[in-house]
Amino acid sequence: MKKIFVILLGLAALCACTEKQPGYVVKGQAGDLNGRAVLTYETPEGQSVSDTVAMKNGAFTFKGAVSDVVSGGVTLIPDGGEPLQARLYLENCPINLTINPEKVIDYAQYGGKVLTDVVATGGRSNEFNTAMEKAQKAVGELPEFAELSAAQKELEEIGYTDMAAYQAKSQEISEKFADILPGYYEKVQQASIPEFLRERI
Repeated sequence: MKKIFVILLGLAALCACTEKQPGYVVKGQAGDLNGRAVLTYETPEGQSVSDTVAMKNGAFTFKGAVSDVVSGGVTLIPDGGEPLQARLYLENCPINLTINPEKVIDYAQYGGKVLTDVVATGGRSNEFNTAMEKAQKAVGELPEFAELSAAQKELEEIGYTDMAAYQAKSQEISEKFADILPGYYEKVQQASIPEFLRERI
């Protein structure tokens, strides 16, 4: 999975918004939560940025500007509740986040609760990320990758509770499926990149 992430980061810089604008506007909707929302990211120059806004009836808005595409995080802090974390790619264009606050996985020792049902639209990097996720799911359902997919799912479940077991399982997968992993990654790329790039023509 690390190779997929590297591919995604490499293409993110090439997939900036078609229509450039001076900055970004991130509008989010997270059910009917009230509280605060915090946007954090690191600039290409290495500067850490944090922006906190009010969240009312699940709605929040961030405005700002970045010099290049960056990976960022949004943390929701509901009144009287625990922080909930989500990821997105930030670039200078309108971006919408639709979040289901009920879909959460608790990473416990690894940083808290992570939102698993987050749809980010707007910005080519977020669109490409969505295409990659769909491709991974589709390719993983092919018969020749059924055993690999089952092992990856088990790896994810282990990772939420025991890092040592996660690392051991990850090594096991790398060794056991060494012969088919290159083909898996290639099919994921074939399923996502050409279609995504055609949308820009």
